[in-house]
Amino acid sequence: MRTRFCGLFLAFLVFGAFATANAAGNGPNLTEPDAYLVMPMVAEGNYTTFFMISNVGASDGSPEDPEPVEIQWDFYDASGELLESVSRYVLGEGGTDIVDPSSIRSKDEDGTLGPPISLLGRNGFVVVGDWEDEPRLIGNFTVANTQTSAAWGAAAVGLGVHGRLNSGDEAVGTTFKIDDLEDNLLVVIGINDEGFLPESLTDGFAPEEDEEILKLEIRLQNNQIFNPSADQAIRNLAASAFFSTLEELFPRANPGLSGTIAIRPTDRSTKLLAFYGQAVGPYGAGQTFRMVPQK
Repeated sequence: MRTRFCGLFLAFLVFGAFATANAAGNGPNLTEPDAYLVMPMVAEGNYTTFFMISNVGASDGSPEDPEPVEIQWDFYDASGELLESVSRYVLGEGGTDIVDPSSIRSKDEDGTLGPPISLLGRNGFVVVGDWEDEPRLIGNFTVANTQTSAAWGAAAVGLGVHGRLNSGDEAVGTTFKIDDLEDNLLVVIGINDEGFLPESLTDGFAPEEDEEILKLEIRLQNNQIFNPSADQAIRNLAASAFFSTLEELFPRANPGLSGTIAIRPTDRSTKLLAFYGQAVGPYGAGQTFRMVPQK
């Protein structure tokens, strides 16, 4: 079987693109059912993630007696390696399914569960797909801090029919003052969506240590009108996903200023999704970052 997710007490910002009018090539889809869903997996330390999907498409049965549909779940490490791949049947016409990294199981058509597999201790992402390539899936995820009982959630990003990634697009969004943040986290995921199912930039294989796969330029532009400045971080990674706090990325940034974050792939053939989360005291806030063409 083929095997393919830092969370914080915060509302996480999904740096996926906004699918304006949901046209092909117009960015990730956050508004309509789609054939594939992509969600970050945060399972290191005190954190875990709960994934929920709904199959709102038709099935061979009737709305009163729907038939189950086979859905594929591919779990990737941040490196891009495919860790686990399981099939789970979900009823059509609005059937739901919930999965968490501590106990991943296959589920047969009759509801029989396979042996549990734990991915706790890993960060990465999951791709959930419909074998029939139909826009039938919607979903969301919740990241929970099991130590503090805090949690945040966001919508899954849809790809395939309505959602399409554009090579070289950059993700842009905003952040509160670093001084005001109890927690913050930035996650960037590189996606290869040229095949049957979206997958990691390494096509599910573990990368070589010296291999530069995900090459990023990340800028933090402060919002001070009369004295604007920008901090920049370059990361060339042997990985398909990147996780960091703003303090780690920009140790010299003015922590007393809010700012705009922009993430661009320096290799313009790369396609990105990105996520950011922040919490001011006990209160988290969520935001969807926009994808824009590079200038």
